[in-house]
Amino acid sequence: MVGESASIDTEAAHRFHKIVEEDNYIAEQVYNVDEFALYRNKMPGRPYIAKNETSVTGFKASKVRITLFLCSNATGEHLIKQKLINHTLN
Repeated sequence: MVGESASIDTEAAHRFHKIVEEDNYIAEQVYNVDEFALYRNKMPGRPYIAKNETSVTGFKASKVRITLFLCSNATGEHLIKQKLINHTLN
């Protein structure tokens, strides 16, 4: 994972379920949004050099990517059109 923590906030999950139950939300009213990145021309994070070479000049990892957002309600019946954020520049 890049940029996100892998830990789970159980306290926030309990608060969320409490809000849903107390305010009588139904599954069609609960939405989830997630994002992910697609890297174009992704190269290794470090250079690989031949045994007879001592260094590599001008190595810079590519940062070209696009980010997509996906959203739907808890039942999966209402899918929001995917949103695309243009690629970042190096």
